[in-house]
Amino acid sequence: MENLAPYNKIHKTILPAVLTFIVCLILITLLQDYLLVVGPVVLITIIIGYFIALRSFNQNSNAFYDTSFLYLIDKRGTHKINLANISSITTTPSGIKIMGFLLYSYTIYYNGDRNNLNSYSFMVSTANSNIEAFEKHMAHCYPNTRIDSF
Repeated sequence: MENLAPYNKIHKTILPAVLTFIVCLILITLLQDYLLVVGPVVLITIIIGYFIALRSFNQNSNAFYDTSFLYLIDKRGTHKINLANISSITTTPSGIKIMGFLLYSYTIYYNGDRNNLNSYSFMVSTANSNIEAFEKHMAHCYPNTRIDSF
């Protein structure tokens, strides 16, 4: 099995952590005249930010694939999707850069259990070679799948 989204959980957790840090800096600046209040307020902000980041980390799944299936693995278990059920794959720029790498939003649309259209999206950088291999595999084995690469 190849890992399609190796840093998905990390990418989804960075934003709450950075926002918590920024809010803490703003609170320290605004409450600098009230030294007894700064500590508890910043501590509460850090605790709230921690739980938001933890929830974001736990709710996101990692994607793996082999020659026949796409596996979405998260806290609840493994969701197995037949690659033949994938209807389209789209890549759109997100405008987010992490350490100089531009991140793209990668979305896989597939037909679910009751033939309803579901999607799975994750952030991917240009350095992820597994995406290219996955798209080549899909184009070769499942030519009816629409692939919109950026």
